[in-house]
Amino acid sequence: MDDFDKIEDMDQLESWLQTQDPRMSRAIAARASLRSLPVAMAEVDNNFGSLNGQGLLLSCFRATLITGVASTCRTPVMKKVNSAAFSAAITTGYRFDPAHSSVALSVAISATTTTTSDSAHSADSAVRSAVNSANAIALAVYSVSNLGTPLINFTNSVVRADARARQNGNHVEMFKRPLWPSTDHIGPLLGYWEGFAAHPDPDETWAFWRDWYQSMLEGKPLDWDLQLQVALIKDAVWEEGAEAVAREIKSIRGIFGSADAQIQDRFPVYEPKSVHHLIENKVVISANLNSCSFQISQAIAGFRKETLENRLPDRFLPLEDIPALMQSVAGSLQKTSVNTASEHFLIEKVGRLKGKVAELEEQLELLKRTKPDELSERERKNYSAFLRNGFLAVCSVTGILYMLSGDEIGPEKREENLIHLGEFLMSKFGAETNAPIDL
Repeated sequence: MDDFDKIEDMDQLESWLQTQDPRMSRAIAARASLRSLPVAMAEVDNNFGSLNGQGLLLSCFRATLITGVASTCRTPVMKKVNSAAFSAAITTGYRFDPAHSSVALSVAISATTTTTSDSAHSADSAVRSAVNSANAIALAVYSVSNLGTPLINFTNSVVRADARARQNGNHVEMFKRPLWPSTDHIGPLLGYWEGFAAHPDPDETWAFWRDWYQSMLEGKPLDWDLQLQVALIKDAVWEEGAEAVAREIKSIRGIFGSADAQIQDRFPVYEPKSVHHLIENKVVISANLNSCSFQISQAIAGFRKETLENRLPDRFLPLEDIPALMQSVAGSLQKTSVNTASEHFLIEKVGRLKGKVAELEEQLELLKRTKPDELSERERKNYSAFLRNGFLAVCSVTGILYMLSGDEIGPEKREENLIHLGEFLMSKFGAETNAPIDL
C-alpha cells in the first residue's frame, strides 16, 4: 500500500503497517510511547502500589528505548534486543497493577510487543500504542476525557504524518523528524517534561534520560550504538533501580563519549566571570533554557516542513547548535554548586552558548549587507521561509540567553540588535508574519 494519502485513520494505518517491514511498526510504536512519556515524568514523585514513581518512569524509559533500538538495530543483534524487550515487559508486569498505575507505562510495555511479534501483530500493537498514547496524553492534560478530543485527534494525526513521511525515507529516518510538528494543544504536556528536566538531580540519576529525551524531541537521536548498549544492560541492574542503571550508563558513555565531549572549543571572551546568579536560580533558569531550546527547534522544524530542505540557510546555520548548547547548560546547572570545581565547567558552557549566539548575530549582519540579487531564487525563498517561521521568536529567545548570562554589550541592547536585524531582514526578503514576539 504505497498510497500515503490514504492513511487518514488508524485502521488504514494498521492495514498499511501490515504490508511493511516490522521495524516500521516498532518505529511508530516507539515514537507514540515517546510522546506520552511526560505523563510518567509528572508522576516521578508518586507511588503506584508496590511500584514507586521512579521505578515506573525507569520502566517507561527502558521499554521505549528498547522499542526504538529494535527498529534501527542490525539483524545479528536482534535476538538480544528481542530478549531485552521480553524481559522489560515481563519483569514490569510482575511489579505493577495496571488498575493503579500510569497509562504511560501500559503504552510503553505495549510498544515492546512490536519487537517480539510478526508483521500483523506488530502493526496491531503499534496502532494500539498510538491510540493509547493519545488517550493517555489527553487524560493527563484535561482529566475529563471529552475535553481532550481535539488533542487526541491532533496526536493521532501526528502518528499518521510519521507514516506518510516514510515515502521520503525509512524507519530510521523517521526518528530524524521532530517528535511534534508544533506546540499546538500540547503546552501542558511539555510543561511536564520541562518540570522533569528542571527537577533537582544532584547525583545525575536521570542525566542520560534527559539528554536522550531531548534528542528525540528535536529529531536528533543519540548514537544508536550507544542506545543499543543501554538497551542490553542486564536485568539485574535494572532491578536495582535508577541509581544502579545510571552508574552503568555512565560507564557505557565513558566508552562512547558524551555529546558534550564533541564540543571542544572554548570561547573565553564570552565566558562570564561568575555564574552565581544562575546557580541561585537554577530551577527556574533550567526550565527556561529547556523551553527556549524547544522553541528554536520548533522554528527550525517549521522551516524544514515548509521547504523540505535538510539544512538551514547558510547565515542561520549557527542556530542548529544552539538547542544542544542550551540543554548542556541546563543539565550542568542542575548539578553545580557555588565555589566548586563544577562551576568552572558551567562557565565554559555558558561561554560556548554565548559565543554561538554572537556568531549568529555576525552572520545576520553579513546577510543584512548582502544584496538580494547576489542570492539565487532558491536562497531568497529559503531565507524568507525561515524568517516567516518564527525568527522574531528566536530573536527574543536569544535575548533571554544574555539576560541569563550577562554580557558586556548588555542584555537589552543585545536583544534590541537581534530584533532589529530580524525586522530588517523580513522587510528585505519579503517575509510576512503575524507571529508575536515571545518575550
